[in-house]
Amino acid sequence: MVLGGRKNRVFYVQAVKHGRYRNTEFVLMATVLPVHVVQGVIKYPTGGMLKILDHARGIATSCTTNIWVTIPGADITIVSTAITAYGSATAGNRPGKKTAMTQAIESKLLAPFQVAANADPINSLAILQSGGFHVKQQAIRQIQQFEVKEGLSAGMVEIQTAGGPKTKNHLHNWFSSRDGIKFDWEKSTNSANTQLGPYPSGVKMHFQTELSVLDVLQGLSQIIDIRIK
Repeated sequence: MVLGGRKNRVFYVQAVKHGRYRNTEFVLMATVLPVHVVQGVIKYPTGGMLKILDHARGIATSCTTNIWVTIPGADITIVSTAITAYGSATAGNRPGKKTAMTQAIESKLLAPFQVAANADPINSLAILQSGGFHVKQQAIRQIQQFEVKEGLSAGMVEIQTAGGPKTKNHLHNWFSSRDGIKFDWEKSTNSANTQLGPYPSGVKMHFQTELSVLDVLQGLSQIIDIRIK
């Protein structure tokens, strides 16, 4: 289930046992500072096809020569071709061409801009807006420690976050992503540690966690990447 905006989620609560990690080496750790978390989206204007077309062209232009992110020429060509196809489509074919255009912009332009924004939280808003993208959400990250390490079983990862004692009032929500943009909810636990997976060997995974206390969300953690061995 893809969680847009972290709203209307249905949490399946499963407690996991506490225990010491043996024969395991920490490979990644992040201490999250209280900065803004932003997510870029494509927000087309109202008013018909011509305004949508102009907006798409504006995004492509903004991403072609950008001080924050460098987009390969081949990817710009793919997006430009999709924009042209939408502009020349008949009324009957236009919805499908718009979908194809949007997918091209998301995969070839928005995705690398979001990766750059995730890697530079302080400048994330400026990075996304420089590409012509709309910022969907802004949330305050809370100060918390978040650790990811390889699990004992193949393809598994173990995640530990600070969050106080195990209690029914504390709910830790765990998310994973293949591209660092769209995060899937994996599970929720009362414990501050969990295991996720298995994931295919060689895949780069992105993880994020969020603490809820008495049903009040405390803010998303920083995104941590790890390549599955």
